[in-house]
Amino acid sequence: MSTIPATGAAPDRGRAGPGAAQRSHPRPVLPAGMGSVLGEGRLDPEVIQAARRFRSPVPHHQQDARRAAQLIGRIIEQGPMPLLMVNRPVHDAVELLERQAGRLPTIFDATGPPRSMHAMDAAGAWDGFRERRRTREQALGVHGSGDRAGHTIYGSLQLSHEVGGSDGRVRPNPGAVRYGRVSFELDPAVLRRTTISAVDSGAGPRIARIAPPWELREVIAERVMRSHGWIRDPNLSKPSPWGKAAQGERSRELRSLLREPSPAAAEAYLRAHLRDDTWIGRWYVESQVRGVDVSDIRGVRIDLRPGSGGVREATHGAALVAAEPRLAAAAEALGLRLLRIR
Repeated sequence: MSTIPATGAAPDRGRAGPGAAQRSHPRPVLPAGMGSVLGEGRLDPEVIQAARRFRSPVPHHQQDARRAAQLIGRIIEQGPMPLLMVNRPVHDAVELLERQAGRLPTIFDATGPPRSMHAMDAAGAWDGFRERRRTREQALGVHGSGDRAGHTIYGSLQLSHEVGGSDGRVRPNPGAVRYGRVSFELDPAVLRRTTISAVDSGAGPRIARIAPPWELREVIAERVMRSHGWIRDPNLSKPSPWGKAAQGERSRELRSLLREPSPAAAEAYLRAHLRDDTWIGRWYVESQVRGVDVSDIRGVRIDLRPGSGGVREATHGAALVAAEPRLAAAAEALGLRLLRIR
């Protein structure tokens, strides 16, 4: 077990460690190894600022929420080091790896919209979009500073290395495939310049709560509370398999289990929830990484399952298969293993 202080105060010279200001909720419990990774080097200034601003989303007056957070802490403590993953469409991933060096580009590096945003070719639309993104990132405290300003890469922090699908099979975690079939697994050291949030930071500072990575338990608890309707989530306002009706069923089931004398059934429910492929794809914890270099990539995964991934990639299976050899060659040239998920 590794623990680090639940404090936002900046330690000496930006290193992880005890600060002066202690907050009211308990020190967070982290997976083995994560605390030591965070304590081995300097923390990014925005990570320190996020720690100073962060407040626990778990309502102390709601017993169900408190018990759920406690069980989530136990699951996290007993689990492996989370995977920090960035998903990209296969064509973009191939081009990136074939360059063999350099930073992953952001919209602030581009002279025009990517292929998936052709509608923004209209005069002024792309520049306006970029400026709105810059303003939102600065308000959230995720834009980056110094030579990393404008180089924040959005990914996901995944608790489970394997996930269960609707077909009953357990597979390697593909990351947030809605953003692309290829996922880059990043070096854990990148966590020192990473913040996390339970919702898409695109929702803006009024909804997205930006946290340092050592507040993982609180962020996962917020995500679970949102997916069960205990915190209102604007992303669930429309009917869908993940919408209000299913949300109500999940809420009643979890509340019932949490009120049983033994926590075993509730813990089993939460473990399954955090390993479910639907939860992984739609309820992931967003990560905001200040600058990602090709040298930060430790592994590459490609999801070859029919129908997975975003709409654009799901409808171009032949192109995906055709690009796989190039991706494998580019990964091999960098000494990276390509994991195929079928």
